[in-house]
This record gives sequence, structure tokens and C-alpha cells, in this order.
Amino acid sequence: MHQKAAGWALFVALLSLASAADKEKTKSGEAGREWHLLAEGKLATAEVDPVLYFREDDDDFYVQVRLTNRTKNPIGVRLDYWKGFSPNQWGVHPQDKRILIDESRAERKGLTEKEKAKLRADFASKQLTMIPPGKSVTYFRDFNGPTGRKKIAEKAGLFLILSMDGQLFFTDGQVIEDLHCDWDGGRDVEETDVVIDYPPKWKLLPAKALVVEDKGE
Repeated sequence: MHQKAAGWALFVALLSLASAADKEKTKSGEAGREWHLLAEGKLATAEVDPVLYFREDDDDFYVQVRLTNRTKNPIGVRLDYWKGFSPNQWGVHPQDKRILIDESRAERKGLTEKEKAKLRADFASKQLTMIPPGKSVTYFRDFNGPTGRKKIAEKAGLFLILSMDGQLFFTDGQVIEDLHCDWDGGRDVEETDVVIDYPPKWKLLPAKALVVEDKGE
């Protein structure tokens, strides 16, 4: 009897763990699909939610990017509309990999010594987007090309593939880390392509979402 009770207790415990894992996966993205790991460094990771978002008042679509602090200390990042991670191109395909690639990419640039000093100073004064130890922040970025939600609905295929581009600089006040999507800098196309089942599921952009927008600067 004691062995049966112990076995049942173990079964219930394992079932609870599996249920918790399923809930966590569902929270991180659509059920059955995990966030796409876009870039990873010693300070931070960047991931993309394989779901498309929209606002009711425009035809643009948005993607959600999650930035996670991997350290035991606060880090900061300067979010930038034109340089940060964003969808660069999209297409609907019969397979989950692109066969033909015709795409212009952003030029990856490092920081000057003056810009590095500015980043560290802005970290010290908390002028950056701050990420506590072990925590994440998410932001939304639109696809600013000429084709929006209506064009996506007109396509035919099995997979919607978003090609992500851009770079962000993170700092803990001392170290500065460059996370990027540069194919010439060692990244692979499949690492920066986010694959979404077609037709995609749409979600309304949350009312209090952090949206990185073009300020016309």
C-alpha cells in the first residue's frame, strides 16, 4: 500500500510539473510554439514572439520582441526605432525555410568611444530602458513597409516567414554588448528568420504596450 501511495504521489507531482511547463509555454507565445531566439549574449537575450499584432486604426502589423537580462545585476538598453530589432521583410512560403533570398539588410555599426561613454552615463542616470536582474522587458515594433495586414491575407502558402534585422546595445555600466542580426557578422539566415504557421493568428496590440515608434528624428 505504501509503495502504491508513493507511486501515485510521484505520478501526481510529475503531472503537475508537466502542466506548469505547458502553461509557461503558452504564456511565452501561442500554444505549441515557443519564442524565437533571435540573439544571445552574456548580458542579454533577444527573442521574438511568433504571433502578429495589430492596431484597429491602421493597416500595419507589429511584432513583439522580448529582451531578457541574463545577469545578476541591472542592465540597460537604448531602444531605437531605426536601429533596433524589427521585421525587415516578410513572405508566405510552401516550406518553413526560404529558398530564394533577395533582401537588403541594415549596415551593422559599432559605437564610437564618445557613444560608449554616453551609453554608460545614461545607464548611471537611468536614461536607458532598464532591465532588472533575471527579468525581461518586451516592446512592439511595426513593419513599416508598403504592405500590411491586407496583403498578408491575400497570400497562399503554409508558412509566414519574418526576416528580422537590426542591433541593440546593452550595458551594465561597464561592459557594452552588441546583439545583432548581421549575416556578414556571423549570424545565419535561419537564426534571424521567424517562422509562423499560415494563416497567422492575430492579436490586438495591448493598450499599455511599449511600442517603439518613429519620432521623426
